[in-house]
Amino acid sequence: MVKAALCLLASLGVAAAQAQQRVGSPAGLPATLSVDVQENGAWTDEISGDETPEQCAAFVLAPDDVREFFRRARGASPREFGHDLDMSRCHARGSLRLADGRPAGWFIDRERRGRLTLPDGRTLYFHCGECRTPAFEAP
Repeated sequence: MVKAALCLLASLGVAAAQAQQRVGSPAGLPATLSVDVQENGAWTDEISGDETPEQCAAFVLAPDDVREFFRRARGASPREFGHDLDMSRCHARGSLRLADGRPAGWFIDRERRGRLTLPDGRTLYFHCGECRTPAFEAP
């Protein structure tokens, strides 16, 4: 009986982890047609940390960096984005147009967290541990 309960708990844990990976998944989003970087090297005081505005000034993303981020990133849950992942005061933001014509707003921070806000109000959260653009390196 105990073995059966442990197996059930383990399988529920695997199913929950798989579901969490699908939340905010980029699957099904059309390709990005254009990217506009509206703010680079930005600093926020909404997150605690040691980064200074001067250090954040070096966090500069080009449109190709943004495309690469969303191409490589995995979906993250809102909880993971807001509580579990490392955060940075340094960020960039802008807008993009998807190949199907929909506009979207984007945000990416130095710790490789990102979000995409779609016109229907949905926000998709991402993390890109594989992204290696030099901008992501600590100052």
